[in-house]
Amino acid sequence: MMAPAAPMTGLEIERLNSINSAAFSAFTFHAYQHILYSLQAGGSIAAFGALVGGAPAGMVICEAAPETANIVSICVGAEFRNRGVGSALLAAAEQELAGKGAGIAAFTYATGKPTQPALERMLAKCGWPQPQPKHLICTSDKRMYAFLSEYKLPPSFEVFPWTEVTPEDRASLERSQAAEQWVPKGLWPFDYEATMEPANSVGVRYGGELVGWLITQPREPDAVCYSCSWMRPDLQRRGRLVAAYAEAVRRQIEFTTKPIGIWIVPYHHESMASFVLRRMKPWLISLSEFRHSRKPLRAIAEETAA
Repeated sequence: MMAPAAPMTGLEIERLNSINSAAFSAFTFHAYQHILYSLQAGGSIAAFGALVGGAPAGMVICEAAPETANIVSICVGAEFRNRGVGSALLAAAEQELAGKGAGIAAFTYATGKPTQPALERMLAKCGWPQPQPKHLICTSDKRMYAFLSEYKLPPSFEVFPWTEVTPEDRASLERSQAAEQWVPKGLWPFDYEATMEPANSVGVRYGGELVGWLITQPREPDAVCYSCSWMRPDLQRRGRLVAAYAEAVRRQIEFTTKPIGIWIVPYHHESMASFVLRRMKPWLISLSEFRHSRKPLRAIAEETAA
């Protein structure tokens, strides 16, 4: 067993701004680097950099919110890991979020990476609860249709392009939801229309009523994200929602030039997560699990106030 690394000496944590953050841009994902160039004092997004001997060693980005704030990203250079740098960065972010009134800090990360053990040790050291599975992210290509195409809807169901949803469909769904509350939070289809991919977003009617949907969104440069899907619970048996996925994949292959499909499946939709793990997995290019942890910040806020 390797001996633990010696504690880091000469460690400094500094608040970053749009100028000094440039030296730390390598310590976050490319998709987040633009955040660094618009950091503003007093803004909801803050970043802190770790310096060891004056050299950049790591960075954390956090975003404040009234109730649940987020640790957007945290990264420590390989040569500085397991020596307290990450813990110091995380503590700075917690102080920042607590000071802005956040009651809880949340952090979500992907498993299966070499840094996962060090990351989870850091969370435990800083008093974060044991991370729990949050969602799966799956990627595949046209081979997925070979698997999904075996799922068919009975003739009493109609799959149609979402671009053809009618005012009557909308009014019917609004009335049905008001009476029965059968659409879960976060899966209301009309919330996704502004950014949807029209080529393969689909709806499902049964008995003339809108009872299901699959809304997709383009992801540059070569992917379509299957973002919002649901079917009325009493009609979900026998893979009926999966049949809607089959039609959407067929339309992606036929009507778009994007070869990749991305599925985001929350674990709280247990039947769909189970279907992915049991049936879809062999047809996927990749399968990633994301975990999350949520830490109450009240004690930190009280210490700061004292």
